[in-house]
Amino acid sequence: MRKVVHIVNGDFYGGAEKVQELLSLELTNYDYLLKFITLKNGHFMKNFKGDKDNIVPFGLKGLFDFKNLIKIRKYVRLSNTQIIHCHTPRSLLVGVLCTAFSDKNLFITCIARPFDAAILA
Repeated sequence: MRKVVHIVNGDFYGGAEKVQELLSLELTNYDYLLKFITLKNGHFMKNFKGDKDNIVPFGLKGLFDFKNLIKIRKYVRLSNTQIIHCHTPRSLLVGVLCTAFSDKNLFITCIARPFDAAILA
């Protein structure tokens, strides 16, 4: 069984969060164990339709909340997670801190916003 942690902001429950929820519901059929780390306490936990035991809230107070960042890194290490998936710049930063100097695989899904396309053009 492959262990995957999705790092989500947690304050909203929008398109990206719905996609990750659908992934979690489907990938269990393919021998994946999925957990969610929420960086903020918000709508994600309230609206998540899957098993809420798979959500690990950390309530990060900011990017310099080193106490919780260390707790997140320790959780990832002790849970024998192999894959970390991020969806936002904030979750990517936390994911990089969790995978630094480790054998964990880090993935990010980049979603293009209209003004990103204008900047790249």
